[in-house]
Amino acid sequence: MTLRMKVIVWVVGSLVLVLGIAGVVNTVLTHRITNEEAIRSAEVMAENIVLAMSVFGETGDMEGLESFLDNSREQSGVVGIHAFRGEATAREFGPRELGEILDARQQSVLDSGNPVVMTVDDDHSMRYIMPLKATRSCLECHEMAAEGEVLGGADVSISTAAAHASIRRQTVLMSIALLSAVFVQGLLLWFVFARLVIKPVKIISQRLLDRSRLLSTSADTFTSSAGMMANGANQQAASLQQTSASIKHLHARNRRTADSANKADATSMQASKAVDASSNAMSRLSATMGAIQDSSHETSRIIK
Repeated sequence: MTLRMKVIVWVVGSLVLVLGIAGVVNTVLTHRITNEEAIRSAEVMAENIVLAMSVFGETGDMEGLESFLDNSREQSGVVGIHAFRGEATAREFGPRELGEILDARQQSVLDSGNPVVMTVDDDHSMRYIMPLKATRSCLECHEMAAEGEVLGGADVSISTAAAHASIRRQTVLMSIALLSAVFVQGLLLWFVFARLVIKPVKIISQRLLDRSRLLSTSADTFTSSAGMMANGANQQAASLQQTSASIKHLHARNRRTADSANKADATSMQASKAVDASSNAMSRLSATMGAIQDSSHETSRIIK
């Protein structure tokens, strides 16, 4: 892998990581906010339906209540509406058609007087079971009930599928936007690195390569010169050794010559002494011969 590809892959990978984390965080936060808003909208819708049911109950308009429930069931987002009577209302007015208690949760709301809110994950809906308690205006019709007593309840299920579908669409759009941003950023990085980074780096690298080659050539030349200098130094060392040996040989010859000269000098002195002695002897011989000659002349003269 080239340097350009390594840098681009590293930068794009970092960008994907950062944008991915940001996208995940944004998606989670958006999902949470949207879900909370969906739950709040469902809660408000359920409260409005329960309030309207309470108003119809206070006025005793059961036909209007049934018509309202039918119309409410047709509203967008409404999964189901069920109004059920409590024990006190059933004793006083008798059971109402389609107003029976369906499950234990509705019964628990009647017994405790506390609302129940639950999420149905399979249907992506919220279920609100709320008690309808007797107020002073209710006591005009419910003479046997006490204020605050649970007269019945409303079970309203609101769908949050639209909100979840919106979250999914938003997630898909965000993913597409993220991938598009990464792709565009990758192309931009490719262009930027190719024009502003890789090209100058190539030029600098080529210059460095040329200089390296020049330095390599100079180094080879310097190495050759150093080899020649080393050979010359070795030859000079050999010559110096030969010269030193010759000097030692001459020194020995000079020493022998000096010894011979000393011996010749001694011999010359002895010869000089011998010559002196011979000269003295010759002088004495000459004097003797002169004396002999004189004696001979004298003898000759006498003989004559």
